[in-house]
Formats: sequence, structure tokens, C-alpha cells
Amino acid sequence: MKIIQLGITLSDENGIIAGTSEFNFKFLIETEVFYDPKSIEFLKESGIDFEELRINGIDQLFFSNMFTHVLSRHRDLKWLTFHGLYDLAYMGKLVTKKPLPVSMLDFSEIIATAFGCCVLDVKYMAPFYDDLHRGGKNYPERVMEKNIYQKGGELGLEKFAKILGVKRVGGSHQAGSDSLLIARVFARMKMIYGIQESRFVRFLYGATTRICELVRTQVFPTLPRYCQPGNPRLCQVLPASRYCQPMIHGVFLHPPIIQHQYRVL
Repeated sequence: MKIIQLGITLSDENGIIAGTSEFNFKFLIETEVFYDPKSIEFLKESGIDFEELRINGIDQLFFSNMFTHVLSRHRDLKWLTFHGLYDLAYMGKLVTKKPLPVSMLDFSEIIATAFGCCVLDVKYMAPFYDDLHRGGKNYPERVMEKNIYQKGGELGLEKFAKILGVKRVGGSHQAGSDSLLIARVFARMKMIYGIQESRFVRFLYGATTRICELVRTQVFPTLPRYCQPGNPRLCQVLPASRYCQPMIHGVFLHPPIIQHQYRVL
């Protein structure tokens, strides 16, 4: 299934919001092979107008090209998500224009390559703070009585916001509104708990692999000479600091050896 909406909120280190943008993409239900009818119905009830998306939605290929250009120029951004495994999966597919890989290790490489090393997941952080994970010190008893939070269950973004006293702007399950709420919730968490971001960077809630980048290193045989076949006088001694490969009519005799190493960024 393709991405339908994307919400991006710009914020500084102190939680001051610069602005929020929501992108609505062209989406044709009739062309989708795999989708959950219940999810589509839920999105309609949340205010998603699929007819409007069909007519006036943003072309995904056009957006992908523009967004990739932005990513290539801004490699020092921090990316903040809430239960962002699926969100980043959609984004990875959008940016690479390819199907998602089978393994989590390959998936983490795609995310690291596209978005850099600084990815934070608010939902991953919550269990490390008992006060927040268990409902908050000042969480209203009436909310507890209604089982909005149950021990052993999972808290959603809306419930985290209620615990922290953060109000939503806009409708729920709208990408722009969700993006803004995530930014405000994280700013509130930093203010209350003094979160050290370095403890949680590159971890996604529900993912078994930390985000890392595949480093490909070319290793060449150390050869002291380069010779043109058939003409020994054209042989020359290369400096010790250089590496070369003998060639016959433009064909390498010793193809480079590719070593794969995973480096945690």
C-alpha cells in the first residue's frame, strides 16, 4: 500500500515550533492490490477524502524526487516519530522507489542512508520512565476508571498527550495534526524528565535491529607494478601509497573484493 498523507513539523532543540506541513498524495483505491477495507473506512471516518486525493493529490514520484533532494542537502536533521516503524517504512519506500527489503538489517540500512543517524521514537522512550509508562502522577482517576490506560497495555499518541497535558491542534489521525502533537509531546517530555537523547537515538519501537549503515569497502591486491601487456618498457613502478590492478585490454585480472561491514552510526 502507498503512502496517503505525510505530516512534517519543524522545531528547534527547545521545542519551539517553526511550522507544520501536511502533504496529501494522489491515491487510487481501485489500483491498490493489497489494502484493508476496514482501515480505509476508518480513514474516511477520520476525515480523509479519497475522492479529493484521486483528483488533486500530489504525485508521489514528483514529491519523491524533490524530497530526496532536500534529504541530500540536510544530513544533520533529527527525525522524531511515534511508533515510527511503519511511518519510516512508508517513507523508505517513497524515497527509494523500491519494494521494502525482507530483512530488518537491510531495512535499517535504508533508513540510515535516507535519513541519517539521528532518529528518535517517542514511544520507545516511554517504558524507561515509570511515571509516564504507568499513567503519570497526575493522571485523572476518571480516565483510569474508564480503562483508557491498562497496565500491560499500550499507550497511543493521544493518551500520551493527555498524560502530559498537551492539547491537540486539528483532527486526530490527520498527518499534520499528529506530527505537531508528536513534537509538542516530546518537548514536554524533555522539560519534565530531562531526556538524554543519546540513550534512545536509532531505536524504533517494535524493531529488533538498531538503525545502522552498511559500509562497503573495496580491498584491492597490493601490486607494485602496472604493465601494459606486450610492451615491457611501459612498465612503471608505482608509489608505495598507491594500489593498482593489472589490466589486459581494459579487463581487470583481479576484480575488487567487496567487504560488507555494518557500522552503528
